[in-house]
Amino acid sequence: MKSQRNPDHFLFPFKAGFNIYGLRVEIETDSFPIIELFLEDLETFQKKLPEAPPWRNPIKIQIRSFPDNSQERARCSLFSKEWRLLSQKPLSPPRAVDGKERLMVCHYGKGLIKTVTFLDQGLVQSAVAAEPSLLPDPAFTFCLIQPLSVWLKSRGLFFIHAGCVARRGRGILFIGPPKAGKSTLTTCAVSGGFRFLGDDQPSLSLRNGRLRVHAFPRRARLDRNVAAHFRELKPPLSSFEGERLVFPIERFWPGCVAVSCQPHRLIFPRFLRGGRLHLTRLNPTQAFSRLLHNEHFTWYRDPSLNELSLHHLTLWERLVNQAPAYELSYDMQDIPRMPLLFDKILEGP
Repeated sequence: MKSQRNPDHFLFPFKAGFNIYGLRVEIETDSFPIIELFLEDLETFQKKLPEAPPWRNPIKIQIRSFPDNSQERARCSLFSKEWRLLSQKPLSPPRAVDGKERLMVCHYGKGLIKTVTFLDQGLVQSAVAAEPSLLPDPAFTFCLIQPLSVWLKSRGLFFIHAGCVARRGRGILFIGPPKAGKSTLTTCAVSGGFRFLGDDQPSLSLRNGRLRVHAFPRRARLDRNVAAHFRELKPPLSSFEGERLVFPIERFWPGCVAVSCQPHRLIFPRFLRGGRLHLTRLNPTQAFSRLLHNEHFTWYRDPSLNELSLHHLTLWERLVNQAPAYELSYDMQDIPRMPLLFDKILEGP
């Protein structure tokens, strides 16, 4: 699907629509690089997925680019008066603006990104500075993933900051902070024949007493020195000058993408340069404690959203009691051994 000119709104000439697990999402922006980013990263969701029918009214995400210059930025008029008032400082929903009580969630991104979600209007408004380091991340996270998480949670889908692969329907979740090696281990597993569900933010659901992981297959992202360890990625690296390779994983491992799987094992990776490969079993309490540090868990201050937070905790409690967890310490020299190790970990009930 190609981006389209939107004649109805001169502020946002580029527009694209997606079906994200039954949630209709329309993205509007004044920046071609931004719409191109979403079209490439959300290619899977331009197709009809076997999920619930979409809502009647779509969620609208409006992304405005503005100069990376403080003086020019001060003169830049962004969105509505309410948005400008909200962008002055962090707020907790709900908040009265111009005498009106509205249910809002405010996301304040790193760097020059600000996002406000108007839950009652099905509207997300973001401003992103014209700074290349913000694309594709963290703009993708703060303009799409975090705002949509509230609506997806209400449909029973909860993002988790993790990579996920599967073999014969049994999934492994690689859970950890940035630089822990989630993308590295995910790509390593796929190169060894595992199916790919995502390297950053798949989602979890608990339906009819069963846990499922649902794919969110964005383009994979690997540092140049890591990508060099995979022979399939050496051709694009030879003509690539950047420090981080961004690529659709199915282009190099055709047919590797899976839609969902059962979470069967949890791995909390820890990269140790010069360290030795070591696998340590974690008990459910230890695993649950680590999950609480996952950036996708939110305890909403608004009482009307408390039920979503409680459901999230229940889902993670079920996850750590159902899927054995491990801490994996490794170095880059261990990469060739990983697929066999993951197969061994998946053995057993």
